[in-house]
Amino acid sequence: MEVVKLLEKCFIQISNLISNENSLQLSNLVNINNNSGDDIKSLELISNEILKKLSKCPLIRIIGSEEDNELLQTEYTDTPYLLCFDPLDGSSNIDVNITTGTIFCLYKYELDGTIKNGHNIVYMEELLNIY
Repeated sequence: MEVVKLLEKCFIQISNLISNENSLQLSNLVNINNNSGDDIKSLELISNEILKKLSKCPLIRIIGSEEDNELLQTEYTDTPYLLCFDPLDGSSNIDVNITTGTIFCLYKYELDGTIKNGHNIVYMEELLNIY
């Protein structure tokens, strides 16, 4: 299964959690701070774990999350993509049931195995061709 379909499955899982679970419980703090210094809420932690399952995708080499201190190296060392995300942006909105979302970016490695800058971002047209 390809990257876009796997991302879609993750987004649906997160959306179902938001729709079907108690928003007050999902907004509970878990006594952890992320790299930005923000307090992490339960739903952020759950969303992060859901998205980190993408480490099993044979097209993703490395995963970076706002909630983690280090990059997650997958077992696929020569594959083309680096995936970065904020698993749940707008987490202060969880307990009042207004807009939250996942922000992500997929980077494609150069032939020499590097990512030089924002020009390595995979655009939607290419993303749709990946699957």
